[in-house]
Amino acid sequence: MIKKLTIGMGVTLVALSGMASADMSYTCKHDVQKRLIKVIYESAEAKVPCKVEYTKEHGEEPKILWDAQNQEGYCEEKAAAFVEKQKGWGWECAADAMEEAAAAEPAEEASEEAASEEASETTSEEGAM
Repeated sequence: MIKKLTIGMGVTLVALSGMASADMSYTCKHDVQKRLIKVIYESAEAKVPCKVEYTKEHGEEPKILWDAQNQEGYCEEKAAAFVEKQKGWGWECAADAMEEAAAAEPAEEASEEAASEEASETTSEEGAM
């Protein structure tokens, strides 16, 4: 099951229920400068514990802005709110491809499962006639 949470000005977070947790990240750009905002999960099996990491320049040590041990969705909400704050300061931010790919995989799997079930039902119905 895919759940969507919209926060602020059109930032949509996708939570994949029952799926492995993939780290998510946003890249923000302003002229030649870049910022990286990343939600990192300690385990691929769960949404917590997690942390929100912020890197100003490549090569600079990332800073941990927030973390959560028990509250699912906390890191994602904080990251999305921080992305909106960056946009308010004139930065252009976008979700990185790894997140979009993770969201697309369950949709593709669901389509394949539906097609398989439909084929099975058609075969069963034909046999019943």
